[in-house]
Amino acid sequence: MVRFTYYYNTSKNFISENRKFVFFKIGLQRYMLFFIPANISLKVFNNQRKLLFQPLFFLHLKVTLRSKRLQKYSTF
Repeated sequence: MVRFTYYYNTSKNFISENRKFVFFKIGLQRYMLFFIPANISLKVFNNQRKLLFQPLFFLHLKVTLRSKRLQKYSTF
């Protein structure tokens, strides 16, 4: 399995070159997804506030990761 930590950030300085990442958008907000080998753990930060995930959001995340454009960045 893959552990991914999920952050909301608009700063390019936030990117870590030694980690693989995927960009995708939900609404007008930009999200960045880091992939780290480990057990699955998902955290969300929006303006330093923790958000709760809804089932439809998890479904959207899974569908987004199946995109060929994003697979080249993933560690699955």
